[in-house]
Amino acid sequence: MSKQKHQLLENKNRRNSAKYNSPREPRIKEETKHGILAVLSFALTIFFLLASFSVAGKAGDFGYKILDGLFGAGYYLVPTIFFLLGVSFLKAVKPNFFIIRMIGGLVFFIASLGILSITFASNNAGGWVGELIAKPAISFFDYYFSLVFFGALDLISTL
Repeated sequence: MSKQKHQLLENKNRRNSAKYNSPREPRIKEETKHGILAVLSFALTIFFLLASFSVAGKAGDFGYKILDGLFGAGYYLVPTIFFLLGVSFLKAVKPNFFIIRMIGGLVFFIASLGILSITFASNNAGGWVGELIAKPAISFFDYYFSLVFFGALDLISTL
């Protein structure tokens, strides 16, 4: 084979390998992913609210029964957190903080359950999970500082 044909084949192979070995462009833009997450968050907000009024079907009734037992009045934090996550996804300038937002929402939820359990201990307002969180805090920090501690966690989680 001639030297010229050999070079042409090498160049063609390089172009093809570069096309297939180059980093792939994302198929869905980050802004679109955030829009999808926002819509899903708002849909879950509505689902959990409707479930508390027994108008979300069997799945809603089942979910409400379990979550109400686990979280007591803290159940209403679930749709609140999904609503706040939806708003944050819509307002996101830099959309790569999904994990951080989810962790922040979880910390907010747990700290709020602790506050509900400490404040309304006789009503089991924080449910089983709230009790699990509040009892060690009260035994370690006592009543007032436990409220301050969980309040601080709530504030930090919203930053």
